[in-house]
Amino acid sequence: MQAKNNKPSDDFYDSADMQELAGETPIGWSATCLDQTICYYLDCDQEHFEDLDNSNHN
Repeated sequence: MQAKNNKPSDDFYDSADMQELAGETPIGWSATCLDQTICYYLDCDQEHFEDLDNSNHN
């Protein structure tokens, strides 16, 4: 499961910083569970705001 791209702009993240963080990525079932949980809540949050936006237009 992949999170939607929520970063504000491409120049916001320094590629050197991203490479450093990539080396610290946790591995294992708990990391996968955490990743899926974060993706779930990001998706739910986006759907909630889309619903609010749609209800404000009606």
